[in-house]
Amino acid sequence: MILSAAILEEVARVLDYPRLRQLHKLSDEKIGQFIAALQRQALVLAPSAEAALVIGDPDDAAVLATAVAGQANVICTLDRHFYTDAVQEYCSKRMIEIMDDVQLLARLRKMEEEL
Repeated sequence: MILSAAILEEVARVLDYPRLRQLHKLSDEKIGQFIAALQRQALVLAPSAEAALVIGDPDDAAVLATAVAGQANVICTLDRHFYTDAVQEYCSKRMIEIMDDVQLLARLRKMEEEL
């Protein structure tokens, strides 16, 4: 898992939404513990801002830049911004595939079967 400070901040911000706090019974302490666990488990990078030229949303640009900096193979997302021709071409040149959760799960299951 490859993350950046911007992605960790976005995760913390989203988990702070009232509806998510209520649904998952999240306290400030639980959110902090989750972010700390992500930091321990992930490779946390400081990517460049190059990807911002390709994708308009700053939050999406942070994800794309982090994937490039970490030489990721896959970005798993349902965000429509990642499925534009410009982003697909940008990622293709860097050998990064854009997949949704169902596609990624199928790929992982296939890889597991081949082992």
